[in-house]
Amino acid sequence: MKLVLMLRSKDDAIMKLDGDFSDVEFLRASSSDDLHDVVEDCEVLVASGSIYSAEVADILRQRGGSLRWIQSRSVGVDMFVAAGVPKGVIFTNARGINGRTESEHAIALLLALMRRVPELERCRAEASWRSVEDREQFLSLEGRTLVIVGMGSIGQQVARKAGAFDMRVIAVTRTGDAVEATDESVSVDRMIDVLPGADAVVMCLPLNDRTRGLLGEGELAVMKPSAVIVNVARGGVVDQHALTVALRDGRLGGAGLDVFENEPLPADNPLWRLENVILSPHVAGAGGNNTRRFVELFADNLRRYRAGGPLRNQIDLT
Repeated sequence: MKLVLMLRSKDDAIMKLDGDFSDVEFLRASSSDDLHDVVEDCEVLVASGSIYSAEVADILRQRGGSLRWIQSRSVGVDMFVAAGVPKGVIFTNARGINGRTESEHAIALLLALMRRVPELERCRAEASWRSVEDREQFLSLEGRTLVIVGMGSIGQQVARKAGAFDMRVIAVTRTGDAVEATDESVSVDRMIDVLPGADAVVMCLPLNDRTRGLLGEGELAVMKPSAVIVNVARGGVVDQHALTVALRDGRLGGAGLDVFENEPLPADNPLWRLENVILSPHVAGAGGNNTRRFVELFADNLRRYRAGGPLRNQIDLT
């Protein structure tokens, strides 16, 4: 059986699985051209969402007649939905792999905003503390209200970590059912009701037709001018233009953004120049033991596939 790896990061850990699956031929493809050359007779494709494109999907349709299963290295499926997956191919994602590191990154951005780390760095560059002499501007997480939108593995981890800082946590979910480690849960239809009391909002939900622009101009307008936004989900779940205007006009306290509507963030985007914004290049899921966890997930799924059993994290993209 042929298996092709098309990943953004190094795939050496997965390649080492060839000793456990002696009947599987592990091949690499770093570009569409490479995929074109190796995809024939390929039964399994392991791909990063950032690499999967309409061109890749076309190659799979034209030359991947033997393809039976796509394992995504990513949690989000929007790239695969947009480009399209060949009909009849099983699709699984990496849900549950990045929750720990993405939640750490979200809390890091939140702490940096509340403790005014960007301004401290500007002061350091100027060798003067004059702009931070008002100590009342440094905020504590203790007793603050955090609204988490999306309670998958990432949102759940954020809630647990926020609890350690004695924050009041409100979960926003599709159904509004009670969620462990939170003080209150509301349905997404009632999100607007809890935003006025939020000191911080962390976006942790997937991007799809229902969630695109979920945090928009109307939602931002009801929030406190001191409130901060953290997005470690997908850029499209927030109306980026409305957010930029609110930040520029002082109607929000700040934002920590790891994801954007267009990535990489264009050099002329005004977000680069706003002093109340912290930017990172879609790295919330990096580090930790994520590679090991993904290899374990994939190895388990490959055994299940070989045995004809159900796969973990299977998603119907039709």
